[in-house]
Amino acid sequence: MPLTQPERDNPLMRRYFREVGLPGKQLAKRCGVAYSQIYMARTHNVGADNAQKISRTVALILGLSERDRLELKAEIMGRPGEIVRAWFGNPTTAAHLLDVHRRVTAEIVDEEKSIAHRSGLWALEKLRKIGAPEIVIESVEMRLRTTLARHSRLSGCLRSRV
Repeated sequence: MPLTQPERDNPLMRRYFREVGLPGKQLAKRCGVAYSQIYMARTHNVGADNAQKISRTVALILGLSERDRLELKAEIMGRPGEIVRAWFGNPTTAAHLLDVHRRVTAEIVDEEKSIAHRSGLWALEKLRKIGAPEIVIESVEMRLRTTLARHSRLSGCLRSRV
């Protein structure tokens, strides 16, 4: 018996698909993906590469902003709201682009995690250098500041005990 993904609701993809107004096979051809990937994007998860192709084409047709395109890509990948992961695609790509250890990229890509100070500063510098969208840079900065604030509170508590 083949493994199947549970059906999900991808409201952004369904809405944009209606707004594009192309039949699925024509949209698939313009995106450079198989028709099944267009169908999957509306109801299931799609891999980062195909999600990139679909979201980029839909954004070009509809004139979407970079943020809207990343939100669509995140949803298609099955990770709604995870803009940083959508921009990188996956942790392996992030490790290659930023030239950092995979453990560090796991912190950077997962928007729920805070980022270690030294590696976070390095990644932030690389993000700026490679021209990452502002929303991605802001997410990393915010999580880095949270780590710094927590670290300064902790070291303040340790100093007061001495």
